[in-house]
Amino acid sequence: MKILTYFKKNAVFISFALIFILAFILRILFINRPDGLWYDELVIYNEISKPSLWAVIVDTIKIDIHFPLYNSLLYLWSKIFSTSDVALKFLSVVFSMATVVVSFFIGKNIKNSFLGIITMFIFAINSYQIYYSQEVKMYSLLYLLLCLNFLYLVKIIKNSEKLKYFIVFSIFSYLVLITYTSALVFIFVEYFLLSLYFYFYSQKAIKNFNLSLLTLFILNIPTFFIYLYNIDKFKSFHTSVYSDYSSLLVAFQNYLTPVFFAQATNPPHYFQTLISNLSLINVVFVILPLMISAYFLYRGLKLKDKSITVLASLISLFLISAVLAFKFSNFPLLSRYLSFILPLLLVCLSFGIESCIAKSNFSRVLFVAFILINLSYLVFSNNSVYKISRCGYKPLANYVNEFASNGDVLVVWNNPNIIDKYLENDLQKLVLLKNFAYTSDAILYNEDKLNKMKLDERKEFLREALISKEIPSNNILLLNTIQHHFKGKKFILTTTQNFDDFDRNSFIDLVNDEQKLKEMPYNSLLTIYAILNIKDFCNQNFKLINQKKDGYFVVYVYQM
Repeated sequence: MKILTYFKKNAVFISFALIFILAFILRILFINRPDGLWYDELVIYNEISKPSLWAVIVDTIKIDIHFPLYNSLLYLWSKIFSTSDVALKFLSVVFSMATVVVSFFIGKNIKNSFLGIITMFIFAINSYQIYYSQEVKMYSLLYLLLCLNFLYLVKIIKNSEKLKYFIVFSIFSYLVLITYTSALVFIFVEYFLLSLYFYFYSQKAIKNFNLSLLTLFILNIPTFFIYLYNIDKFKSFHTSVYSDYSSLLVAFQNYLTPVFFAQATNPPHYFQTLISNLSLINVVFVILPLMISAYFLYRGLKLKDKSITVLASLISLFLISAVLAFKFSNFPLLSRYLSFILPLLLVCLSFGIESCIAKSNFSRVLFVAFILINLSYLVFSNNSVYKISRCGYKPLANYVNEFASNGDVLVVWNNPNIIDKYLENDLQKLVLLKNFAYTSDAILYNEDKLNKMKLDERKEFLREALISKEIPSNNILLLNTIQHHFKGKKFILTTTQNFDDFDRNSFIDLVNDEQKLKEMPYNSLLTIYAILNIKDFCNQNFKLINQKKDGYFVVYVYQM
């Protein structure tokens, strides 16, 4: 009896502790992957491998499209815990665990501790949160800062007389802005929505809101100059991702179901693909949790709670902004670019669950089913987020180390130093896109014209060059120069299986097929084009002495 009494008195604390432990276990399982870090993670590793914090900040501003907050924190973390793969990933685990804790206080501030516990549990088992908790990228930090932002958003809605809440809200808004570039759109939408809310429903708070806005403006004065510095990078970004309107379904699947996929790019016409290939697994682990989520979201919105109404309105306005950006620019509807709404969705979902399960046996059954679906997939599926391959680059580096010697020439995709973390030799490096694709005659001589076009227009403009079997003269000049200066050395071309699957004829067929050309991401198209040109030249002028096609990566070794 004493034990039962203790549990009843301390139910919130015990539930909090158990959920925290569960969240931690789910975030450290298989964290030490044998394939190492993947491309984007290695880019960040290279950015923090500088002699000082100031050098990291400057280098990030020069090279990266994102702001240096995460890289700065990771640099400081690495000085304490090393730059091993696990040490670097563990900072994201810390941020993700903090997000789970903050989610409890969001729920508690909206209604009560019971909602806090449900919200915490939903965050703890969310596959999307778990995936990015094991990645050396800024997303876990972003979700933590967003949750802190939303916590104070709830506070200023419920208690709009306290200026300190508004100031703290503006500080977290600023930190979100300097974590992720496209947060500019989200924060603008958030402040726009709040301005409407306070104008129509709480005019007494307008003074505090204006002070919050002023604080955010002052904090962002240095950031404004960084935006100006990087304006050309912003214009040319997002050129490697396919999107259509069904990509929104991909995002909601990733956010609300345990089946995570399409992290790098979207599958074409996903809704049609899902329906035409419907299976029991898809029904149970995709369709069913989406339907349960929709039910609880709807039931929660019907209650017209002020905080939830504002959060749901923020989701809607941001999605409308994203769709308009997709319609009229090159912005892709990719899950990670839309994931500002993820914490909002989970909070609204939790509110709907908490509001229903105390009143309805049917709702309790749905909630239990939702939990069992998520946990069973996480535990038993080979495709759960902590088990799926992330295409780390250590196997590629091992292949290169097997064949390369000092002074050999290495060709990689888009960053010359991408596998430096794992390389054992000093190599001369070139990149497929910058040194070959972007400098091919048709692109180099029409660079200004192409930069003003939408992606589909660029593909159409380049069609004639892409279907030509002639190697661009600029590529020939570069390869001849390499052969002259590095005669007797090895020329190592690296790529991935999806790019290497094409020969010249199948590539021409793809370019001539309107639908396939539209679905192929722009940079992927140029990558294949560059690979084919390099292979044609190498087969004519070098000797192929080895090749490796094992899983994801492909390596060709030529003797010059």
